[in-house]
Amino acid sequence: MNARQPIVNDSGSAIAVRPGEQAEIELKLLAPQGILEKLREMPVIVQYACNRGAYRRLETVYYDTPERLLFQRGMSLRVRRSGKQFVQTLKLLPDIGQPLARRQWETPVDGITPDLARLPVAEIGDPVTMLTSDALVPVFATKVRRYARQLDLPDASVEIVFDEGTIEAGARQEVLSEIELELKSGNAGVLFDLGTQLLDAAPPRVGTRSKAERGYALAFDVVQPAAKAEPFGITAEHVVDDVIALLVGACWHHLLKNHIVAEEGYDPEGVHQMRVALRRLRTICALFRRDIPSPSFQAINSEAKWLMQQLGPARDWDVFAATTVTRLVTAAPEVDLGGLREAIERQRETSYIA
Repeated sequence: MNARQPIVNDSGSAIAVRPGEQAEIELKLLAPQGILEKLREMPVIVQYACNRGAYRRLETVYYDTPERLLFQRGMSLRVRRSGKQFVQTLKLLPDIGQPLARRQWETPVDGITPDLARLPVAEIGDPVTMLTSDALVPVFATKVRRYARQLDLPDASVEIVFDEGTIEAGARQEVLSEIELELKSGNAGVLFDLGTQLLDAAPPRVGTRSKAERGYALAFDVVQPAAKAEPFGITAEHVVDDVIALLVGACWHHLLKNHIVAEEGYDPEGVHQMRVALRRLRTICALFRRDIPSPSFQAINSEAKWLMQQLGPARDWDVFAATTVTRLVTAAPEVDLGGLREAIERQRETSYIA
């Protein structure tokens, strides 16, 4: 494997990175506590590992302003300690159509506090250009025991890490037990192949939130809202493969942004928006497979149809609760419908397959 091989998407197009900027392309899997050791010894990992792996203790502090200006602009800033080294990292949210890719900037610092002067603030833009380091305060932290191993697969080089630890925000604490597959070079599709093998072997599930997103949720009770489809730009410069990648990627982005909303059940719109994303995806497959005889369109369409069917009962219960029960409450406010609401929620939870 050539270590300088560019990172490409599934269509074979290189992913553009600006000078001084890095592109982190990562697939995250959440695993039950106690199962990571078993997954580390899976045959696919042992077969393609090009080193023995190493353990590290990582302590990371995330910073923001008291008004959470960075969070409001889709940014996260952390300083991570590994041994005697300190590295600060500023990350952005994924771009539309590339839900696994995050732009980021990394620089060494002297201690656990950030130094914004070492970042290319003019390139990053607001609000970083308006801030000084003393305007930042720690908002939460993570403490992780990490096992990392390099895999040299036929079409890509991947770092797989197994993280066990905690997210801590004041007196609050949340367990971390997850696997991260980070593409170092080659084809991003390899992440899905490897992730699928891990999912088939044990009960991990796809994680759609970063450590930073989970930390903000823990520290400030941040609730992720349901998201509608966002516009994406297709120009005359794009070839057919690029157009397909943009359209499918946008649907995938839409789907993943609503996954945690649907899974946790605090907003019925989450399931609805997931179904909207799947309908759009099926429409794209139907349009392109007329002229492009690729079996991938049929496979994607079949999977999208299956998932829509799994989400159907949950959506039906959501509509029942939001319309029928609401009308009953309006028509007969003196009737106690608390038991009915509880029964509906139980039915919804059992009907949704995460």
